[in-house]
Order: sequence, then C-alpha cells, then structure tokens
Amino acid sequence: GVSQEDSGSAASSSNLVSASGSVRDGLLSLARQLDAKGSNSKEQLEDLKFKLNNMEGKFLLIFDGVDDPETFDKLNAFLPSGGKGKCVVVTSRLSSYPEKFGFSSLPLKSFTEEEAVFYLFKEVKGIDEQQLLEGVENAEKEQATLLARELGFLPLGLAHAAGYIKNNDGCSFEKYLDLFKQYGLDLYQPKYLGLD
Repeated sequence: GVSQEDSGSAASSSNLVSASGSVRDGLLSLARQLDAKGSNSKEQLEDLKFKLNNMEGKFLLIFDGVDDPETFDKLNAFLPSGGKGKCVVVTSRLSSYPEKFGFSSLPLKSFTEEEAVFYLFKEVKGIDEQQLLEGVENAEKEQATLLARELGFLPLGLAHAAGYIKNNDGCSFEKYLDLFKQYGLDLYQPKYLGLD
C-alpha cells in the first residue's frame, strides 16, 4: 500500500491511498488522487513524480513489503528527490539493497512468541504479564499464539490485529485469525479499517 499525508495548509488533511497490488498500482492510485496528467500510466507516473517534487507542505509515502530488487529499481525511478518535510518509508526484507538508492536502513526484529502473545493480551485486554500467567484460559492463549505465529511475530501485523480485535465487538483472536486466513493482506484495506 501507499500512504500519503499532506499537511501543507493551516487546515491539515490526511488521506490514505491503499493498493493491494503492486507498488506501481499504488503509485498510479496516488497519481489519480493528485490529478496527475498523462495519456498513459508512464506519463501519469512521471507527472506524479513532478508533482511530489514540487509539492508544498509535508508528505509521507509508505511502501510496504518491497522485497525484491527489481521492484526497488522500479520504485526508485518514480520517487521524489526529497527535501524538508518529504519522507519516504520502505519496508523490506532486503537488508542492504535499499542503501543502493540512498535509503537509511533500520533493522527491525520480530517479537519472540512469548513477547507477541503478551503484546496481544496487553493491547486487547489491558492485562499485564502476571495476569496473563495467572488468569487467562489456555484455549485463549493458544488462539493468541496461533495468531501470532500466522503473523510471523511481526509488530506491525500484531498491532493491526490488536487494534482490529479491540475495536470490533465480538472479535476474538480466533475470529481475527479466521478473517486473516480468508482475506489475507486485503484485511488491511481501508474498508476493513473503517477508513471508507
């Protein structure tokens, strides 16, 4: 997905542009939102880059899951040149390739299984570690453990799961796991996040 926030005016606005497809799809979606001109996608992407380079105010672009060098190459061709208040964040499992394009790398570790399960309970139920050890049914702990494993113990995935469960009445670790298995990453689309 691609996220864009523009707070260049006194009345700050915030927009989320999300695409379940490729980085290119996300950029084209952002190009449409910013009324980029062009008779084909290549021209629209070039106009998007021009608009981003010349945009007044701040923005943040987030590209999640850019995990192959070819996608980095394509992405780099359309990124704005930067400047104060213009920020691009790329999440990737590639450790050194992003530095080829001048990105600073910040290695992030996933949680351990124990940390992930505790995090889910703390965020969803507001309980501390001692309460988790003493007062939670084993079946519920097992469901939280299965969910944490399915999400690869990744903090961002766990944060989304916890927020979703907490904000949707009747949702549980087990129900979220079923939803995630059914919808996959589409569960992160704005219609499921309550942003539409």
